[in-house]
Amino acid sequence: MQYAFDLDGTLIDSREAVYRSYIDAGVTPPKDFFGKPFSEWFEGTADEANVVRAKKAAAYASRVDSITCLPLMSLFKILGRQLTDQVTLVTGASAESVRLLASRFAFPLNVAYVTGCTMGDKVDALLRTSEEGIMFEDDRAVAAYLRKHTRWTICCTC
Repeated sequence: MQYAFDLDGTLIDSREAVYRSYIDAGVTPPKDFFGKPFSEWFEGTADEANVVRAKKAAAYASRVDSITCLPLMSLFKILGRQLTDQVTLVTGASAESVRLLASRFAFPLNVAYVTGCTMGDKVDALLRTSEEGIMFEDDRAVAAYLRKHTRWTICCTC
């Protein structure tokens, strides 16, 4: 059996840390920014976006210790340690953020990471992993999309 987990809102609660990190980077995100790609809501130029991303990443790194884990983190760790190559973390977060969080929360070493995902990317990641499995996702729209486009069982944690 294959298992996949979303990160933000499923394994950890990082909303406040992400929001504050953007504020520290000089940008006030819209209220509905969380879970949306930066490119969908940031209105600056590509050069400005690169500067904001770099500042946000530095601010986020300083806030990682304020992020709390959610109850499914325990299941993620148990499965990740016991089921070699059967657990995947599928997230819209950057690879850099995932590395920071993996260190902070002691993610199992054998878990595969698929980062920077949109909804379509999550479908592709699941289908590359296995034809079927169980995915834990906190976003209703993403869960509905995954149910429609894969044969995976999607457990919406919202």
